[in-house]
Amino acid sequence: METGKTIELDFRISNVTDYSKPLITCLSYDTNENILCGFNITGEAATFNTHNIKATGGTIIEGDSAEDQAYNTQIQGLTAKFAEGERIHLTWVI
Repeated sequence: METGKTIELDFRISNVTDYSKPLITCLSYDTNENILCGFNITGEAATFNTHNIKATGGTIIEGDSAEDQAYNTQIQGLTAKFAEGERIHLTWVI
C-alpha cells in the first residue's frame, strides 16, 4: 500500500524582532516519549522533524543499552535556512 503526504508553504518573513521565536508551527507532542513531530518556522530557518520507529517497532525493553534505544526510536529532522525578506516556497513530501 502506498501512502504519503505533501506539505507546501509559500511565505515571506520580514521585520523579525526575535529570530528564535516560532512564526509558523504545526507540531505534535508525544508526552510519553517527549518528542515533537511536525514543522516549525522561525525568522531564519524551517525545520521538519519526524519520529522514526525502527525494526523493533519502537519498543524499548528494560535493560536495553543506550545504542539499542537510539536505534529503536529516534528523531530525524531536516532544516532549511533562508534570509529575511525572501519569498520562500517549501515543499515536504512524506
